[in-house]
Amino acid sequence: SVFISRPISWAMNPSFLPTMLVKEGQEVKAGDPLLTMDLEVVKGAGHPTTIITAVTNSDDFAGVEQGKTGPVQVGDEVLRVSKK
Repeated sequence: SVFISRPISWAMNPSFLPTMLVKEGQEVKAGDPLLTMDLEVVKGAGHPTTIITAVTNSDDFAGVEQGKTGPVQVGDEVLRVSKK
């Protein structure tokens, strides 16, 4: 499971919410988009665009390692997850 955290103020505007591109339990591979959202709309409203990503079932994997931190671009490795 992947949990996407966002500031509570985002909940006040539905256009700030991400569109999930995968379903719970769906197998994904490196490079598969997980969600999309318009960060320019969020920025334009004066809100931060920091996203916190957490793997909530890390015990189900042999390893979960942090990849790149800070600003990332499409294709950047942010997590490395190994199967058991």
